[in-house]
Amino acid sequence: MVGTLNERFGRTGASLALTLVFMLLGMIYVRPVWDLNIQGITYGAMAAHPFDTGPKAAFPHRVLTPLLSYLIGLRGDNIMITNLLVAAFFLFFVIRYFNTPDREPIGALIAGTVFTFSMPTLGTFFNSGYCDSSLYVIILLMWLSRRRRFWFYLLFLLGLLNRESMAFLLPWFAYERYRSTDRSARHRVIELAIGFGVAMGVYGLFYLWMASRQEIILSPSYYLGPLTGNWRHWLGQSDHPWLGLFTVFKLLWAIPILALVYWWRTRRRSEVISIALLFVCTWLQLLVAYDSSRLFTQGFLVMIPALDLMLGNNLFQFRRRIGWLLAMSLFVPQWYTAANAVVVMKPWLEYLF
Repeated sequence: MVGTLNERFGRTGASLALTLVFMLLGMIYVRPVWDLNIQGITYGAMAAHPFDTGPKAAFPHRVLTPLLSYLIGLRGDNIMITNLLVAAFFLFFVIRYFNTPDREPIGALIAGTVFTFSMPTLGTFFNSGYCDSSLYVIILLMWLSRRRRFWFYLLFLLGLLNRESMAFLLPWFAYERYRSTDRSARHRVIELAIGFGVAMGVYGLFYLWMASRQEIILSPSYYLGPLTGNWRHWLGQSDHPWLGLFTVFKLLWAIPILALVYWWRTRRRSEVISIALLFVCTWLQLLVAYDSSRLFTQGFLVMIPALDLMLGNNLFQFRRRIGWLLAMSLFVPQWYTAANAVVVMKPWLEYLF
């Protein structure tokens, strides 16, 4: 199927066609929510007026996606359309990554299925007012650009401007950048300090400028203040962190687990460290927040190198067995955890009948 599409439309055209099909299938599996709610209301207000949301605002510093939505004419509540378009771009980049001459065409189909029916895509359908997909696109592009110094640090800055939780991934990105260059250890450390320092500095100046114009409700003091009396404050707000982790890929977590087993047995320690570090960085977000499904989804990149390994080497007869794993995962309810609440993402069919 993918090979035929590649011959007819080229790899980019075929990847785009697959993206459109997968987006439609994903919207059947989880019905998109068209009403802005909670933080989505603030994002909608920012999409109408990116730099002037009133005397009090929850997070005017998270301006990237609302500004993009404003500039392309999708203002106000139409930001949900922007988020769905960005979710489609994310899925396209994933599919295109696997749709290359040196990979089997079936890999693009499998990768598209994995990411369509998991939280990196379904989360945007369920919270269409939230701008998480933009962060996923930036994280993916930053990882792909880890050997391109300028784009690497520029994308990190853009990630901060979309949501400051990007900063939690700094140790993992520093490790990825460090091991992707051939310069001396001293030069690599200096570059990391300067690159991330400049990005954080520019972001800090922008934040101070926004704070001078209006009161920011969800400021660092909002998150860090309660920790002075109890470092477990935010951890106590989330009753289902393990379920939140499971919701990201459900049964498909078997893929990175099997990849980790292989890397460990073959002494690929750098890969094991990378995945472990990304997992730790993602988990640390629970120290300042509690929407565990959204927070853990930020670590979606554990899946891409794992898929690449499993598909490329056909480990454990992966290409033959993955269909069964995908099918079983589809029949597991798609939960979403926020604070101490657990919600089931409902499909179209449930609303029709």
